[in-house]
Amino acid sequence: MTKKINRDHAQKKHHPLTENDAIVSHLSELLTPSIFAQEALFRNLGMRNRILNLSLT
Repeated sequence: MTKKINRDHAQKKHHPLTENDAIVSHLSELLTPSIFAQEALFRNLGMRNRILNLSLT
């Protein structure tokens, strides 16, 4: 019998990059105002609001 290989479980060759402080601060400056504006809109409409927290790493 030959052993079947499942490629989905093969060794991964991609590694996450280290966090770049300049990019993180720039994205935070761009996204934070829109997140809080969306939050205020949902609050005014009486809807539930949730902030999606995504790490940049």
